[in-house]
Amino acid sequence: LPYGKRRGQKKKKTESESLCFQGLQEETMFVPFLLLLFLQQKGHALQLTAPSSLQAIMGEDVTIPCSFTVNNPPINWKFLAITWYFQGKKILHVQNAKVIATDPRVSYTGRAEDGIADLSISNITIMDGGIYKCSILYTPKREEKEIRLDIQATPQINITDRVVVPNKESFLHSLISGFYPVDIDIKWLRDGDILDNVDMEKPQRDLDGTYSVRSSVTITPTKDDRERIFSCRVQHESLTAPLQEDFQLVYGDIPSVHITSQAFKLNVVQELVCSVSGFYPESITVYWFLNDTLLENAKTRRINSSAMESVYPFTPTEQNWGMELRCVVDHVTLTIPHVERLLVQVTDLKAQYKHTIVIFSVMLVGISGALTIVRFLIKQRKKPGRVEPQHAEVMKEWITKPSSSSSSSVTQVKRSLAANAAAKAAYSIASMAPVTPSLAPPSCPEEFPELFDQSVRYMLQGEVQHFESSDDGTQVEDKDSNISPERGVPKKDKKLAVMFPQLQHTARFIQWRGGRG
Repeated sequence: LPYGKRRGQKKKKTESESLCFQGLQEETMFVPFLLLLFLQQKGHALQLTAPSSLQAIMGEDVTIPCSFTVNNPPINWKFLAITWYFQGKKILHVQNAKVIATDPRVSYTGRAEDGIADLSISNITIMDGGIYKCSILYTPKREEKEIRLDIQATPQINITDRVVVPNKESFLHSLISGFYPVDIDIKWLRDGDILDNVDMEKPQRDLDGTYSVRSSVTITPTKDDRERIFSCRVQHESLTAPLQEDFQLVYGDIPSVHITSQAFKLNVVQELVCSVSGFYPESITVYWFLNDTLLENAKTRRINSSAMESVYPFTPTEQNWGMELRCVVDHVTLTIPHVERLLVQVTDLKAQYKHTIVIFSVMLVGISGALTIVRFLIKQRKKPGRVEPQHAEVMKEWITKPSSSSSSSVTQVKRSLAANAAAKAAYSIASMAPVTPSLAPPSCPEEFPELFDQSVRYMLQGEVQHFESSDDGTQVEDKDSNISPERGVPKKDKKLAVMFPQLQHTARFIQWRGGRG
């Protein structure tokens, strides 16, 4: 063909190829859209299979199953993602055959190409129980399934106390531990017969999440019980059959306890000995306390299998006077520990109570001083009054005046002697009398009490005893007198002497001083 024609044909061919390439490019861009549309249509074929619940025993290795299927195997990792959740938190993720776990005990043990997405947990604990979720993404479809994992723990029985005292109320104790969940049933048996008087404490939660509980039964053992089989039986949901622990009783002896000590002395160390003897079995514990404070430095001396001593070096001080030392003994035969007490008493009371003595001494000094002042004031109020000399002269003049009732048989000389003696006696009585409002005359005899007035007038107006001086100065009694020298009162009026004791004093003064003028 001519050149021009060939050139035109080539131009048409180039335009045709360009249109073909453009159409192919547009068709290529439409392929992903078609692929996504196809996968979306085929994605409904993703199915997930997993149990709704699962049980496991604490300490075991557990596998939580989860599987899936698609309608166009084999499964392509590029479109697959596996995720596990526990209580809403992600614990494991698998994508492009790469595994990421948040706990070293958690692992992926599945095979994605076979549609297995199992989760494994080693050494499972109570805390691992809960809701797990298996999530499968196969683009663009996602399926999820929840599985509840229940953890159980089987109980263990430990007979903690099988020692009893014959014919005495005793207790058998057991500790049931390590079980979960909390509900449990405990029975005590003797030769297969269920016993009464069973007590169970409130279950306690342990650190690992399991529970523990103490149980006891009260019995009064006899010699026939030595050969019998006792049992503690436990029923729990983690057990396929009841768990039972059999045992025989151990007969023990109760210890006797006493403390040996010397007299306490201030700041002087001495050994306190707590002696414990006669016990069985051998295991025993002894503690020392000062009030409620545990004393740490006690030493134990074992004498034999049923006797021992606990020795504590104790130094009495002023701070622990009056405190209580206690030796506390714990033995399986005792329902409660035995306590022996010793009071920290002193031999040096002055050292013990010196502060109290000082205070008490000050109080005594104060009281003694106050009593001295009171006695002084009372004595001042009762201090004997003194009749002034002029008062004595008035008395003498008043007494020696003639009386109309005077007996005419009494001579003037004897009357003068008697009057003189009576005046002296009256002066002496006045000097001895306490100064009181009823007896103290300020100036004249007329203000003296009626008692004194009657006493003196009775002596002068009646028949008085007269005294005369002999050559040797002794007193001579008037034989005609009607006065008793022994009593010094008128014989004819004993009643007056009883009523007025001052009359007796007056007569005695007359006896004593009458002869001396």
